[in-house]
Amino acid sequence: MSENLLCFLYMYLGLGLVFWIGVFYVWRQGDLGLQDSRRRRNLLTLVGGFALYMAIHGFFQFIAPGL
Repeated sequence: MSENLLCFLYMYLGLGLVFWIGVFYVWRQGDLGLQDSRRRRNLLTLVGGFALYMAIHGFFQFIAPGL
């Protein structure tokens, strides 16, 4: 396995677990959810931001590393 792939996996499997634990904690506090629009917006902002950052990071690390 290449070093770039190992770093990527560490970031999003290892440290992503910390992110999801935080999301679970905020969900239990009642600030995230699917019931009303404010909670749904908060959930989509967190998950969408994480996915967007992961996609941009993957693009620059694997597809266009010289940019």
